[in-house]
Amino acid sequence: PDVICAMSSDCHHTFRAPTKEIHSPADIERWTKSQAYSDIMGLVLALNDAAKGKKSSIEYSKSPAVDQLLRLLDRLDRLIDETPPTDQPQRFGNKAFRTWHAQVLKDSEGLVSELLSDEVKGAAVELSQYLTGGFGDATRIDYGTGEGHE
Repeated sequence: PDVICAMSSDCHHTFRAPTKEIHSPADIERWTKSQAYSDIMGLVLALNDAAKGKKSSIEYSKSPAVDQLLRLLDRLDRLIDETPPTDQPQRFGNKAFRTWHAQVLKDSEGLVSELLSDEVKGAAVELSQYLTGGFGDATRIDYGTGEGHE
């Protein structure tokens, strides 16, 4: 609703960087009973249903939005090439990930902003956090298991 609201001239929604709100099992229970959780699960299930029976080997035309997302991924891929692995023992992940992640963090709001129409460019401050968070934690060199949403 916020994005739809933000696109109308009579709405004054302000986007903000997300903050972690789940700190305890009670918070998880509250989250799983929330409208936002229900909306997200509904979207995931709808996407799942839409993909059922589709062959992945079929050529599909790409929308301009998909082309923009692919360009964003290409940019992130180039950053990988520009950040070679550090020569080190590999037990807990390569420390070059921190350098790469820092660059993604620095560039993410601009990269996301390029994908958005003028009406919702303000959402980049929120969406960029999800982009960078999706790659894991640079402090722990945790590449992200998908278990949590921070």
